[in-house]
Amino acid sequence: MSVADYYPRMLASGLLLVAGVAFGPLSGCSSAGGVRPSSAPTSPSPVAPHPKQPFDLMPSSSLRQKADKDLRTNPGGDETTVGVRVSPDGKWVAFESERGGVHGVWIARSDRSGAKRVSGTSLAVGPSWAPDGSRLAFFAREFKRPGPWTIWVVEMRDGAARRLASTGGVRIEGASWFPDSQRLCYAAEDRLVVFDTLTRATRALHVPADGGRIAGIPAVSPDGGRIVFAVADDGVWIASWPDGRMKRVIAERDVDAFAWAPGGRQIAVRTARDGQWKLHIVLR
Repeated sequence: MSVADYYPRMLASGLLLVAGVAFGPLSGCSSAGGVRPSSAPTSPSPVAPHPKQPFDLMPSSSLRQKADKDLRTNPGGDETTVGVRVSPDGKWVAFESERGGVHGVWIARSDRSGAKRVSGTSLAVGPSWAPDGSRLAFFAREFKRPGPWTIWVVEMRDGAARRLASTGGVRIEGASWFPDSQRLCYAAEDRLVVFDTLTRATRALHVPADGGRIAGIPAVSPDGGRIVFAVADDGVWIASWPDGRMKRVIAERDVDAFAWAPGGRQIAVRTARDGQWKLHIVLR
């Protein structure tokens, strides 16, 4: 059973890996007021450096099968693992797991060793690697006393986790980084939100469709100049950045994930056209 069978919103991860067969390495999917920096709910120990050695990245389909099989189980039991994300250098894997009783974000080396929860005691979702592999973003909220969802970033050089800002009461499914590994984009109901992880500056773009709600996780193009996203029951849209102009490119009602080709001239889109989920390539 694949991760897609466990959690419908994690089909985005599957699209990235499936589209990787055609595109090769992919780009893209791959606010509210600021929050004072703080430590993670439990202080994580530094991430041990990975030994320097050649690494042969497996084809995407094989990598997904390995991740599904290897990460789904731990020595203490059989917990569900979803949202598997491979780091840009292929040495690390981030994933969501319910091991320990609380759904959270974990990282492990690609050989399964060193598995570690990076989200502390919080409920956490949506791990996303910065393009340079230096940081991992995710969204979390307190488990026992639910409050607002917040943006967290883990620095891979030392394992430090920092809470950066609140997204309010809106649950965020995940984010897509800009190529500068500094800004990220996420969807909050009817807004595309671009958040700068260094300056904490935020800018929101409202969708043009009246009453429209963004579905799924947006994807930033490799050059950072466009953001592709879906509006529920109103198709696939592209927003230009930073001018904010938007246009609809596909009139599909059911879309669940996107991935940009490395050159930014093609987009892989997964839709339910003709009653079946299919992968389509959009030429730009």
